[in-house]
Amino acid sequence: MNNSTDNVTYTRNDIVLALAMLVCGFLYWNLIRVAGLGAGVTLFAAIFCLCTSLYLKSEGFHQTRTSLVCFMIIVMSALVFLLFDNILIKGLNFIFLTAAVIYWISLSAGRNLEKRISVYILGDFYNQVLVIPFRNFVCCFSAVKKLIGGNKKGKSLLAGAVGILVILPVLAIVIKLLTQADAAFAGMIANLQFTVSIDIIVQMLLGIPVACYLYGLIYGNRQGRNTGSVTVESVDKTAAVFRFAPGVTVYTALTALNLVFIAFFLSQITYLFSAFNDSLPELMTYANYARRGFFELCAVAGINLVVITVAQLIVIRAKVRLLQIETTVLCLFT
Repeated sequence: MNNSTDNVTYTRNDIVLALAMLVCGFLYWNLIRVAGLGAGVTLFAAIFCLCTSLYLKSEGFHQTRTSLVCFMIIVMSALVFLLFDNILIKGLNFIFLTAAVIYWISLSAGRNLEKRISVYILGDFYNQVLVIPFRNFVCCFSAVKKLIGGNKKGKSLLAGAVGILVILPVLAIVIKLLTQADAAFAGMIANLQFTVSIDIIVQMLLGIPVACYLYGLIYGNRQGRNTGSVTVESVDKTAAVFRFAPGVTVYTALTALNLVFIAFFLSQITYLFSAFNDSLPELMTYANYARRGFFELCAVAGINLVVITVAQLIVIRAKVRLLQIETTVLCLFT
């Protein structure tokens, strides 16, 4: 495992990926609009996943059954932005889609801590979201430098490109002010069909750190570079600090929550499946039946996720089997 920033070699595939990520960095801001979160998110996810899968395949990494399942979840999540218009649902789904893509890259490269979903997924996300991308952040620059910095002309071209990037915002502002100040200059710019969009320039500049982050994530996982900071042992050592709650306290709390869900489902028996028999509760339409309680139950599902995570973290591991049973039942109720 190479954790040094020196003497890192870049293949042709690595360089092509760097260029592709620079494009993806620009598209991230150009296609993804926070106010709308529409089809642009779907298109960006398709482009990014295609670039990632082609790169990993060219480097000898093949999709496993688990990574393919995760990829199908990504596809379904990305399609939500084409089908729904509720901004809250799309906002929450965007967070989920981002997490799913990061986890898919980890699964594809085989860098997850365990081969199954467990509490160690928290360590995986810390490693994949923060450690690997930022510790390999400069690799994108290094790969591009490898492409155009191999000779004197290439170095001059690179230096010139940096100068252009630095001066672009100033050029945009000055040209816009001059066109507003003088009609003749404005006409000349119009005749040259030269338009300057500050938005495009800003998207290009902001796309550079995004490209570095994405490249660091993919390249780091592929090379195993700076991926060993978080291990099962380090996660266990960190988690041991939080394990202060006696098992009986946690199990009693989980049992009480599960009993509430049992009571909830018992109360639903009379009409839970009544719609299949063309029978609805009184004064309720099909639309009301389908919609009522949706957002409340989404909130409950989120609370259950937090409860399960906290229980796994704080309980003193005396009876692990009992903890698994309690959390499994809670997952089924969810």
